[in-house]
Amino acid sequence: MSGPYGRACMNCSRSKCKCVWRLSNNTCERCQRLNKPCHPADSMRQRNTESRAESRIAHLEGKVDGLVSLLQSVSQSSTSRESVASALLDLGHHARDISVDRVQGTTSQARSAGTVSMSASSSAVSTTASSSTPNTGTDREPSPEEAEECLAIFRSQMLKYFAFLHLPPGMSAQQLHEQRPFLFLCVMTVSTKSTEKRMALGEEVRQTVARRMLIDNGQNVDIDLLLGLLAFLAWGHDQLNNKHRKILFRFTHFAMVLVFELRLNRPWPKDSNMLPTVGTIGTICSGPPAPATHTMEERRAVLACFLLSSTVSIFFAQTDAMRWTPYLDECLDVLSRSQEAPCDEMFAHQVRLQLFSQRARHAMWSAGDLELADAATMPPRLYLQALQWKLGELKSAFSPQLQHNEILLSSVYYTELSIHEVALHKTPTGVDGPGFQRLEGLYTCLSIVKSAVDNFFTLPVSEYPYLSFPYFAQLCRSIVILFKLATLDDPLWDTGFVRSTIDLGLVLDQLIHNLGQLSAAGGDCVNGIFAKTANIFMSVKSWYNAKRGADAVQSHDSALPMVDENSVLHEPTILQDLDDAWLREALGSWTG
Repeated sequence: MSGPYGRACMNCSRSKCKCVWRLSNNTCERCQRLNKPCHPADSMRQRNTESRAESRIAHLEGKVDGLVSLLQSVSQSSTSRESVASALLDLGHHARDISVDRVQGTTSQARSAGTVSMSASSSAVSTTASSSTPNTGTDREPSPEEAEECLAIFRSQMLKYFAFLHLPPGMSAQQLHEQRPFLFLCVMTVSTKSTEKRMALGEEVRQTVARRMLIDNGQNVDIDLLLGLLAFLAWGHDQLNNKHRKILFRFTHFAMVLVFELRLNRPWPKDSNMLPTVGTIGTICSGPPAPATHTMEERRAVLACFLLSSTVSIFFAQTDAMRWTPYLDECLDVLSRSQEAPCDEMFAHQVRLQLFSQRARHAMWSAGDLELADAATMPPRLYLQALQWKLGELKSAFSPQLQHNEILLSSVYYTELSIHEVALHKTPTGVDGPGFQRLEGLYTCLSIVKSAVDNFFTLPVSEYPYLSFPYFAQLCRSIVILFKLATLDDPLWDTGFVRSTIDLGLVLDQLIHNLGQLSAAGGDCVNGIFAKTANIFMSVKSWYNAKRGADAVQSHDSALPMVDENSVLHEPTILQDLDDAWLREALGSWTG
């Protein structure tokens, strides 16, 4: 049995050896083995654990205080980084020594004091370090000057491409932060010029949405969350950053859920049919009274959610748009008559064109699908004439100052393609000759695509960073259809005429050149968003050249079987060059 602490015999104590007592003869094992007399020590040594721990804690607190003072002086003196690193390393060694020395004799009071002291000191170090360290561009919170600059860019350069929001000219960044904190975060995210800050703020946006929508069980949803989400969807470019289109789907669905939960897609009921809720102490709570009507901010938000969801639905053809309701017609009429924001009129026209485009595509594809149509179905030509007349009516409502607006014209061309692109379907739609009606539709598509591409290239290259996702999707739609027209295998269709009218290779070269200019000029952001987009178009060009080469080989070798248009677009050896899944699927899976 080992002797108690401080009770070793004199021989073992002098030799600094363990003293193991034998109860049988009152001697220790070592003295008996060495045949020495075993005598107890004259005094019993005491353990001074409490004072030792308190001494170490006081010493560590002194080290932390010294480190705080050192960090405070970094920005005001020429103190080297090596001295700061040395102090941190020394502090780490002392903290490890204290944790090792906390043996059973250490009192709980000493432990509590050490923990509180370490927490407070660490907090002081963190706060001081973040405030005294020079701004390197990776801090999430923008400075007041940066916030004002980002807000000015968002208000004057970006909102015109997707005017879902009215920011009064007199509103400062500080006021926006106080009134709409999440919208402020998203505005800073999409308009900052710093790549690192944009990536960090984007991650914060995603975490905030996940927490408020899922983890908090939807208890903190409000119009601020919806507005910020719409801004992030329109300019966040997450479908490029994550290399997966599903992130765009999920955030679009989140926006639609917010619209439903906030009841923005229908009017407020005059009389509630819901029973009152019971409070926590048994009192009856009827809840706050419902507002008489929605605000203009809410009306813009619900219309913007429809436009975004419809764009995503048409672009990827694998998700449903938000359902249009009669109340949205009312919101659209109110917005058309609004004089509150200068872009309200154009935004109302964009929503109308998007709604018409969605309905036109559904009507034309239903009429053109001869496998589903029966004898009583209206002929496609009648559908086409009715849709063209309705589109002309929508265009006649444009005010004179909007007749030649490049942004609105992009929506017009996009809508016209929605009417005529049915001609690209593999099943001919003609009823008055073998494919002649389809041929007329193909030439109309070619003319519209040329106008759309020419209209896009009227934009200065400096405007590219401010383009919204709906505007960019309209350009991509034109490229998709031009790709189809330039590679269409039809004996009545002249692909050479397509290239002489508008050459897809030259269009892609111009886009790649413009994006490369932006990237080289240092305006690239979002981890090289311009370079990524240029790579997408380079992959499309490579794919286009491969398809043209395959067609050329087939035309000179009659022994080769004719390759179906859709099977070529799904060919793995061609698809492997197009490494961006979202655009690959938009091109490869699109058959009308």
